[in-house]
Amino acid sequence: MGKIVVIGGYAQGKTAFAVEKFPEYQVVSPQECISMLQEGCLKDGASQAFLLDDFHLCMKQWLAEGKDYVQIVEQMLEYPAWIILANEIGSGIVPMEQSDRMWREETGRMLTKLASKADKVYRMYAGIPTLIKGES
Repeated sequence: MGKIVVIGGYAQGKTAFAVEKFPEYQVVSPQECISMLQEGCLKDGASQAFLLDDFHLCMKQWLAEGKDYVQIVEQMLEYPAWIILANEIGSGIVPMEQSDRMWREETGRMLTKLASKADKVYRMYAGIPTLIKGES
């Protein structure tokens, strides 16, 4: 087990790939993730490995709620094993709304931080995973 980031466009097979390839990771919601990081354990005493899907939407929620998303990510970095799945939102048209631009920029910064500490980073395209960091 290790630290893994999977990025790609919408509906490119990120979740199916991660769940199939890494079944030992427990899927958690954003709130379960925060609770787990604060308490230092997963629910039901499960393995110490979690999978957080839709990180980009978690960031949107955390920004809207005024949560300290930098601290949340720092806590994730200290956790022994995780998989973070996120849509690629940094390519394309720059959003007109300032709040959407901030969300896009901060999500990119946090994913960069997570990827820098990840053992592996995959890019999904048309259901095909490409390992862009780490060894297979």
